[in-house]
Amino acid sequence: MEEDISIDLSQSGSEIESSVSSPSSKRYSRVWEDFILEVGHSPTKRPKAKCKHCGQTYSAVSRLGTSNLQRHLLKCSKRPKDTHVQVDQHAYRELLAKAIIRHGYTFTWVEHEGNREVHAFLNKSVETISRNTIKGDCLKLHKKLKEKLKSDLKGLSSRICLTSDMWTSCTSRGFLCLTAHFIDDNWNLQSKILNFCHVPPPHKAINFCQTIHTLLRDWGIE
Repeated sequence: MEEDISIDLSQSGSEIESSVSSPSSKRYSRVWEDFILEVGHSPTKRPKAKCKHCGQTYSAVSRLGTSNLQRHLLKCSKRPKDTHVQVDQHAYRELLAKAIIRHGYTFTWVEHEGNREVHAFLNKSVETISRNTIKGDCLKLHKKLKEKLKSDLKGLSSRICLTSDMWTSCTSRGFLCLTAHFIDDNWNLQSKILNFCHVPPPHKAINFCQTIHTLLRDWGIE
């Protein structure tokens, strides 16, 4: 939400000028990057906003907002064209999620100051995100890719070969990796990891069989 300068016209001219020129005065709207605020020395004289490019002036009373200034920028013939391409925020966040998954980065990677500076340098319209947001994006991407693979498996004309691998972590926890191998419609061999999950003890054949069957039911290929 945009916020402009709040000016109390009951102040004296010198007080108004001081409050506007003070570093603590907050002008959050990006429209002020292209306008200069002009304040008169008379308490009854309304502040004006002057375009830096063509010199056109408009009323800058805070309660009126900045819509008139934004409309002017759209048609100002002397304003330099913005060479920055607007970033597709959805595509940007999906690329971040893919990078984290591919390289094993932590979710806090998106909050690293140096990383954010690089992205802002490449395009100033980039909106940075938090670790919780990227975590949600990774889960959404996983769900999206899982649904696509599930659809591809159901539509296969060839058979599916399954392999499983069991290993134990340094904390003595057992994990199962289930992989599907198949020939696609272009006669290319594909290998896709379906699941990587914890398997509680006892690690007996009957337990492995039940676990794998449960996983296959979830994929719809039991």
